[in-house]
Amino acid sequence: MKRNYIILKLIAVFLLFSLLSCEKEKIVIDNPGGYDSDAPFVKLASATTQILTDISFINKNEGMICGSFGFIAKTSNGGKSWEVLNSGINHSFLNAFMLDSRTLYMARIGIYKSSNSGSSFSPLGVLADYSNSIFGICFFNQNEGVVIKGNLILKTRNGGSTWDVQYDSAENITKMQFTSKTVGYVAGGRSYDNNSRGEIHKTTDGGESWKQIHLTDSNISALYFINSERGFYTNYNDELFRTVDGGKIWRKISTVEAGALSLCFTGESIGYLSTYSGKILKTTNGGISWEVVYESANVPISKIIFVDKTMYAIGNNGLFLVKK
Repeated sequence: MKRNYIILKLIAVFLLFSLLSCEKEKIVIDNPGGYDSDAPFVKLASATTQILTDISFINKNEGMICGSFGFIAKTSNGGKSWEVLNSGINHSFLNAFMLDSRTLYMARIGIYKSSNSGSSFSPLGVLADYSNSIFGICFFNQNEGVVIKGNLILKTRNGGSTWDVQYDSAENITKMQFTSKTVGYVAGGRSYDNNSRGEIHKTTDGGESWKQIHLTDSNISALYFINSERGFYTNYNDELFRTVDGGKIWRKISTVEAGALSLCFTGESIGYLSTYSGKILKTTNGGISWEVVYESANVPISKIIFVDKTMYAIGNNGLFLVKK
């Protein structure tokens, strides 16, 4: 009888340890669902009716937007009001990047920088040629930055005074995201004669060197990484793919709404997708299924970002949306 009691006690201790171990695994597993709220996307005035092409926020309050005909503006209250900045440039911008509250960048034909919160701008280096537009900017600090331009990836180590070509084996890259100072991804491709191809390239040393990690039969329309290992992309065939190993293997998750322009995930499960037809769709199961949560009557929504538990989206006709 005593022996049976001891055995039962040992079994109980083992089961308790197992349960505690499972609970510990739940805590340490790198699989957060992502931030979510029931709040809707709310349209706010953006101080323009021009096409908005890019948006950059450093926190939930401070950010900047840029667009056609040289439009650029900044906000210090999360988009409730905007200060239009005079860049002295008339051509359209494709990129906006806010490093801190005083340091602003925008680009397309060359890169322009402000070190005084937008009071004045000056060109950086010799990048202002018309052969290819600049489609992406990322600065890690005041000295180091990376841009993508046509088939080239360039890096500066002196604040933009000079730029060095680090990689020239990509094709028409239009997407860039760094998940840390060392790990970054670029994507693009081309469509020709009813054919299409897409490619993704990766750096693990802050843009010093790059290698192709993925080649596919359809141009890539949107790219988003949650962290250095887990990411998603959509292609011109309206397919959504996912990786969990830093881009070594990609698996198709679903077919999505046609004309995807931007992806943004707050975690493994919660994500948003914007389209050329003016829709924002949401997934709560990692991209398996999607539902429309906002529609803007055929006004393309070009980009969605997530900063400090706040979603921001921009589009044509000066469209600016916020979701808390």
